[in-house]
Amino acid sequence: MPTQDEISRLIHRSGILNRLAPFDPHWVGSTALDVHGPHSDVDICCSFLPGLESTAAAADAACAGLADYTREDGIFGGKPSRLLRFTIDGQIFEVWGREHPVREHEFWRYTQVQKRLLILFGTPLRQFVRLAKANGATTETAFASAFGMTGN
Repeated sequence: MPTQDEISRLIHRSGILNRLAPFDPHWVGSTALDVHGPHSDVDICCSFLPGLESTAAAADAACAGLADYTREDGIFGGKPSRLLRFTIDGQIFEVWGREHPVREHEFWRYTQVQKRLLILFGTPLRQFVRLAKANGATTETAFASAFGMTGN
């Protein structure tokens, strides 16, 4: 399993954030929080303003030549969304975006809250989340269960 530092170096070495720069990319999710497991993908949130249709060609161009590249535009979470998938050096990446600023995206917000919780509760919380994820929980449900909550 790659460490968070190894994933960070891969992100920077690959230049993927530069390629996605027109879409305001932010590294989010379990790998950014260092609570990932051996099969976790790298999540990046983007903004596809002014709209999915008008940014489709630019998104494809940004990901041109990346292994296993696919683009899926559809309804996720009840909202028009885009999901880009590709592989860099064997690591799977998923880029999620909508027709609004990144800071309005729930994945970006979840990551900010989870980051704060990890600062406040430290290693015990990180270990709990990792164990819950190893037992099949999503990152969101693992954090929720750590505080006695159910759901996302």
